[in-house]
Amino acid sequence: MKNEFLRIQQQEKILIMQINHPPVNTLSLAVCQELYEAFQKIPQTVRTVVLTGNEQFFSAGANVKEFSFEDPERNERYFSWIYEALQAVCHCPVPVIAAINGVSMGGGMELALCCDVRIVDEKLRMGATSTNMGLVFCTQRLPRLIGISRAAELLLSARVLGGAEAKFLGIAHDVAPAGKSLLRALNMAENISSKPVHLLKEIKQLLYEGSEKSLSEALQQEKEELFAALRTPDFKQHVQSFLQRKNEKE
Repeated sequence: MKNEFLRIQQQEKILIMQINHPPVNTLSLAVCQELYEAFQKIPQTVRTVVLTGNEQFFSAGANVKEFSFEDPERNERYFSWIYEALQAVCHCPVPVIAAINGVSMGGGMELALCCDVRIVDEKLRMGATSTNMGLVFCTQRLPRLIGISRAAELLLSARVLGGAEAKFLGIAHDVAPAGKSLLRALNMAENISSKPVHLLKEIKQLLYEGSEKSLSEALQQEKEELFAALRTPDFKQHVQSFLQRKNEKE
């Protein structure tokens, strides 16, 4: 499948995906299909994905031009593709960092929530604005991230957030100067990508699977993964390297 609206570039162990659907990077059917395909085929050499938009728009959300007021089944097919794309991002085996400049609204905000880490521009405008269109959206990932009460206020009011408030609420992990969110995301990606890929995948799996289990079940799963890691050559190598660095400092 040839990508028309998704620019993909690999820099060593980092895969950069840029949504390029002028003028506002809506999640059109074509964009959703390209996102789905791309996240289904992450190269084995990749350890971190950085998802971004352009300087003004991460994504303005659903494409209103693809709605049909008289064909509910067509609308259902369209939104089914949005859900498929979002799930593909969320289930990416390696960490995904969203670098968000400018606007991230409705489905665009939900796309950002599907990423593991969000770096936003100080000029960010982000909102769960689907209620303005008479739609129900962003009702599950957002409250899991910031709590039901805060999510309820944002969903019911469709209020738009800036970068500082998004960080305060816990939606954004860092606020970058204007135009610098991608650079900061790449710096973070380089750090993450220096870690063993199997650990990145295991940590991500434990985080998300554990959130759906009881604490005792999740800790048991973590312990099993820890015991397995203790037997790997990779663990022994890291311990030896740590001890060597410690001895050199002493």
